[in-house]
Amino acid sequence: MGVLKIDTARVVHKTPHRNLTGSNIALWNQPWELGDSALHRYVRELAPALVRIPGGSWANHYIWNGNGIRLDNVTDLSKLKEHSFDLSKLKDGIWEIDWSGFAPGFSIAGDERRPVSDHFHGSWDVKQLHEFVGTFRAKAVVTVNLGTGTPEMAAEWVRWANKKNGYGVQYWELGNELEGSWELGHILPDGREITGDIYAQRFKTFATAMKAVDPTIKTGGPASSNDRGAFIQEVLRDAGDLVDFVSFHSYPVKNRQKTEAEFFDEVFTLEPAIKRIHSWIAQYQPDRKDEIGIGITEWNSKVVEDRVTADLMNGLWCAMWIGEMFRNGVDFANQWDMITATETGGHGLFYFDQFDFYPPGVSQAEIDRQFNAFDPPCIPKGQYWALWLWSRYMGDELVASTLTEANHLYSAVTRGDDGLQILLINHSRDEVRTIALKPTEALSRSATAIQLSHREYFWNPLTRKPQWSRRPEAIQIEVDGKVSVPPFCAVVLQIPFEESTTGGAAVRHRSARAKAKRPACELLLPGSTPEDVPVEAWVLAPAAAPCSVNQPAQYVHLAVDGPATLDRARVRINEGAGRFSVTPTGTGVITVRAGEASATLKAVPVQSRIEILWPFEEATEGIRSDFDFLLSDRAKPNQHTAAIRLREAQPTNGKNSLLEFKPIPDGVQKARTGGFALEIKGSHDLSSGDPSARLLFVLQSESDHWIQIGELPLKQIGSRWRQAEFRIEDYEDLPAMQWLYAVRILLASTRPVSGEIFINDAGLILR
Repeated sequence: MGVLKIDTARVVHKTPHRNLTGSNIALWNQPWELGDSALHRYVRELAPALVRIPGGSWANHYIWNGNGIRLDNVTDLSKLKEHSFDLSKLKDGIWEIDWSGFAPGFSIAGDERRPVSDHFHGSWDVKQLHEFVGTFRAKAVVTVNLGTGTPEMAAEWVRWANKKNGYGVQYWELGNELEGSWELGHILPDGREITGDIYAQRFKTFATAMKAVDPTIKTGGPASSNDRGAFIQEVLRDAGDLVDFVSFHSYPVKNRQKTEAEFFDEVFTLEPAIKRIHSWIAQYQPDRKDEIGIGITEWNSKVVEDRVTADLMNGLWCAMWIGEMFRNGVDFANQWDMITATETGGHGLFYFDQFDFYPPGVSQAEIDRQFNAFDPPCIPKGQYWALWLWSRYMGDELVASTLTEANHLYSAVTRGDDGLQILLINHSRDEVRTIALKPTEALSRSATAIQLSHREYFWNPLTRKPQWSRRPEAIQIEVDGKVSVPPFCAVVLQIPFEESTTGGAAVRHRSARAKAKRPACELLLPGSTPEDVPVEAWVLAPAAAPCSVNQPAQYVHLAVDGPATLDRARVRINEGAGRFSVTPTGTGVITVRAGEASATLKAVPVQSRIEILWPFEEATEGIRSDFDFLLSDRAKPNQHTAAIRLREAQPTNGKNSLLEFKPIPDGVQKARTGGFALEIKGSHDLSSGDPSARLLFVLQSESDHWIQIGELPLKQIGSRWRQAEFRIEDYEDLPAMQWLYAVRILLASTRPVSGEIFINDAGLILR
């Protein structure tokens, strides 16, 4: 049994907790998204204090006001063309804007800072974003264009927003991730890369101009791309008297993590970054150490928008992350982001069906008609409910607490005038965790429990959309000094102090061990699967009770017929869904039963073929080497092959690519990738003093940047052509192939290598 000791009198941090449940909205969000009435209801319930605009990297290439620049009276910003702009107002990369009025802005690109070539300038303008934020009595965090803008441009935004329109924007962030080569403005007009020193000087110029317009605003930055905090030290050192807050971004889960335990462990990486920032503040601005705040203006579990970001697992992670931000004294934070989605998941708090802009055989007029009529429902995702739990049921004062002997458990405790709010998260898939509560002040035996589990939110991995999404209910329960936390869920317990009689949220009452009726179940299985890949399967019980804290377990027994085995004999369904796996042992029809429910899937033979993508006939575009690489006709008569000449070549870290194939050619069905194949031979004199010298074959995906699928000892590369094939052995690596971006052949040797290696007809093995 775990023990949660709570010092109810010792406040660790005091922060308006809704400062930590903000989000980001963007100029590119579609009209049916930000304008959706259901989304407005959900955001009103969430009640974020701060919403960041205008959309991450767009801040560095967006001119917020197009007055005097735009020529056409175009209301649909996506329809703007280059002739819509007075290009005579662009001089040396700077736009001469008429600040006497406002017109929707526009996006620029390239060294010349001309309007973007694809003519998309967003679906919204900054006025609409400001008004959207104000609809919910929130305040905007505005990221100004320090990358390609001017101090005047930023100061005029302050004047227009606060003096003319009364938006009352307090937080002004200067630039977005400008240390990154992906940002417009990272390369300066003179060709230099922006450095921390240069950023600090630009910050000083911008902030001075902005505060001259409105001295009450808070200016901050540098919105570093990760918690290493690029440019933070320099801006505190050189412009610290103008820094009111430090900002950075955090997506701490690395792409190589294989287990859920590793995923949840990354929630605890924040503390070193915050300590480092506090040390810089103390070093450079000791007199203002209590004035300079810390904001995480973009955060999510990971950069790659895969299924995990849309799943309940990310919701639990987000609830833990907010607790860690509170614990480490972060002053405000903005989840990334409110709406963005991908085919496989997405960072957004909300799900909308995606519009198909390029259906085959459909006229543009018909596409426009369908676009104007498109009105998909707004569905909250797991992240939304995590922020919602914090916003509605936690408090502003985080008190000291210690959780011991509690594997897979997380806790955070806040207090109000009447009692405690205890967040408990159990990220074990199968085990109930019981915790003894040990507060320093007596608590009531009666509590209100609000639970987030699969009963409230389930992401269907087959349809890639929410199966359901339901508001958690407040249920009255008895705690009696201990609580059993169900598997894979977050629970907020609102427990009054013993003498308090005031109520919290409106609740439904339930006896402590009420016997619940077993809900009806259904099975979720794919229709087919390759015979060599285990299948993720689910028992769904959408009618499960809304709170399973302190409740007896309900199980459904499993059985299978056909060429397959199951990883367990039963699954728990108290929380609305139970996961298990089906492993094929051959091909054929497999029938799975869960209680009275049944479903079938077909295990099909795995067939593969080699698709030659790099025949080395002529061009070598997209192929590079760290060694002497050329096309040669010496290895095959009348045919070019790749030839890599090694003259006492010593591979080193970062300079060891025999060949790199990047990017993967368009049109390739990357999701079907099962390996890599090539023809290979060596010269007669190919040799190395290292008997273990070898070639490594690595696939690189946005989901996992290093998937080694095989190796070939140098001594096995003979002087005759041979076909070599390297297949993905770990089926868990297969989903990452949809984001495949490169194949690398690396030379590994502790001693110099001499001779030639010839390669021909390289390609992917497609399943």
